[in-house]
Amino acid sequence: MRIRESLRVLVLALFCTSLFSCCEKELGNDNTYQIAFIEVESAQEDEIQVITDAYSASLNGDFGLFSRRGLTSDCDKEVVSACKDAESRLNDVIFKGSYTIKAVRITDGNVELLYSKTYSSTKTAGLLQQLFWEQGGFSTAGERSPGNDAIRTAIPVIVNHGEKYTVESANGSETLAFFYNSNGQLASPCFSVGSGDIITIPDGVYSMHISYRSSKNIDVSYAETFNLYLIMENGIQHPLEEKLLTIIDDDGRMGYYTDIYPVAKAKKVSIASAVIAGRVGNKNYMTWDNINEAHCNGMEILCHTYSHPLTTDEGWPYNVSFFEEDYRKAKNIFYAHGLTPDLLVFSGSSGLYARCQEACKRASFEGALLAGDNNITFGDTDRYKIPRFKIGNDSSYHWDLPLLKGMINKLASSGGWMVWMMHTSSSKGWVGGSGKGSSAYMLGEIIDYARANGIKIVTAEYGFEKTYLNSLQ
Repeated sequence: MRIRESLRVLVLALFCTSLFSCCEKELGNDNTYQIAFIEVESAQEDEIQVITDAYSASLNGDFGLFSRRGLTSDCDKEVVSACKDAESRLNDVIFKGSYTIKAVRITDGNVELLYSKTYSSTKTAGLLQQLFWEQGGFSTAGERSPGNDAIRTAIPVIVNHGEKYTVESANGSETLAFFYNSNGQLASPCFSVGSGDIITIPDGVYSMHISYRSSKNIDVSYAETFNLYLIMENGIQHPLEEKLLTIIDDDGRMGYYTDIYPVAKAKKVSIASAVIAGRVGNKNYMTWDNINEAHCNGMEILCHTYSHPLTTDEGWPYNVSFFEEDYRKAKNIFYAHGLTPDLLVFSGSSGLYARCQEACKRASFEGALLAGDNNITFGDTDRYKIPRFKIGNDSSYHWDLPLLKGMINKLASSGGWMVWMMHTSSSKGWVGGSGKGSSAYMLGEIIDYARANGIKIVTAEYGFEKTYLNSLQ
């Protein structure tokens, strides 16, 4: 009886808290906002109108000064989300002029910046990554390059075939480039590059290092000596203050509980499990007790659909209604167990992402993570198409410690939000156990290595909020 009475009191307390929150939200505050152009160069009236129309449409007709009623945090979130939607409307527009637009909240005369965006004739404008020049420092570590006296001190960063890098040389120094293959061996002799030269990564090159030789033959460190302009084929990367890594194991199998969870708990870091709601308690899958234990110890639990539909399933292709029902069913089960994920992790069903994205929005998820794409994100994609790096399986990023450290090097040099997709259930990728050589052991090493390189290991919810809602810039 005491247990029942305690439960009754708890339920009543939760109901009252919920009721109070709803009333508070309904009453809320009158929040004042302004969205306007703050910098305009080579203005074209039609382009200004196109941008104004896009933001006005996303903000339900508002532009300039406007208000929203409700909790300030909720209203802020609504405004930023609408601005991001406007960005997606303008993705394919080519501008002749340059326009910077900002959204702010005005409270008692104080102005708080919530969002800013620059549209210009070149994607590179205002987005080049700024690294710091610090001439004179040097390291005795490293090795001398063949045929000259330059010393290689920087850690090579992973590159991909076809990527283009523009290098700005430091004054009074010679710039050398080194290509390496996947075994860490020189793929070709080192070569000189001049200021403004564009390096296109050839086939067979896995990582690259840029070395500076000063007039005094001092080679200073990678991040302190030059501006590296990373220009990807799909656009320019944004300058960021934070470097974020999120690690997700898909499916909710027991391998997460036996292999990953102990490492994450010991390292005091949250590694997520994306759980298939309809398979909890099945053979080789975690139970709700396992999930709740991990969650209570700081692990993030994400929604990975109800039935995990795949493009190979009988009856494919499914329509939007099918996905919406599947996602809602999963979400309701999570809520019934006290979990309230705002993000959906797409299953391999997402071969037709347009349908899945629409269903995800209808099911009231705030964003969704793809089953791959192998890109760092800077909040520059649709928030329902957040890319992830596939680790293991048939991916290029298999369980090899030097390779995985190379991925961390890439994140450390570019900034942004990198998300890993793992499968402890994969016999092709995951190496079970906890001993040296196991995937869990490598994961522990990666956690330490990432922290040593100034990278925060964060939940998907944190990365999403920082990157897509608040912006890392």
